This record gives sequence, structure tokens and C-alpha cells, in this order.
Amino acid sequence: MCLTGSVHSGAPKTPPSPSAVRLALILMVIAALVVAIVSAGFSGWSVIYARSSARAATGSARSAAITAGHDSDRRHAELTPRFRITVEPANPGIETLRMKIYLVGPAELGRLVLQQQLVIVCGVAA
Repeated sequence: MCLTGSVHSGAPKTPPSPSAVRLALILMVIAALVVAIVSAGFSGWSVIYARSSARAATGSARSAAITAGHDSDRRHAELTPRFRITVEPANPGIETLRMKIYLVGPAELGRLVLQQQLVIVCGVAA
């Protein structure tokens, strides 16, 4: 079965009144204004949040730099060598003295081996 033409529901359609068209247009403008205001509010909030995040990141970086400096100073202090120095006669009856230098700390420096011999001759003029 083939139908040609248009199918009507029975009653002819009447065009909307000008006041109904104007009301619909006003409602669409108000909806667009509300959407614009809400999006502007979210944009402003995003700017404020981004600035506070930037401030927090700057503060965090500053704190990290201070902490790294403290750690470097602490590590330097931990690795500063400590020595014990003794002076004793080289041979009994002779005025020659022998000075010994011992590395007493820190333990991390224990692997260092000092192989140089230093001879200092001090004499008393007669």
C-alpha cells in the first residue's frame, strides 16, 4: 500500500502567537545569560585555585631547598675527619721526636689510607 500526500491529524496547525515567540526568545536569552555567569564564576574560581597552587609550589620548593642545604651541611659535618696526634721521643736519650697522626673518625673515612710520611726536624740552636 502506497500513500501519497500528507497525513493530517485532523486539526490544522496554527502559527504561534507573537507574544509566545517573544516569551520563548526571552527565556533562551535568560538561559544563555545564566550559563555565561556560571562559566565566568568557574573561570574566576579556576584562576584563584591556580594562583594558590602556584604559591604552594613556590613555598614547597623553598622548603625543599632549605632542607637540602641542611642535609648537605649535616653530611659535610659527618664526614669531617677527626685526628688524634701524639708526640713522643723517637729514641731514648735523643732529642728527636716522632709525631703520629691517627684518623679516629668518622667510620666512613676508615677506608682512606694515608701513605705519606712527613718528617719535621726541629732542633735547638746551641
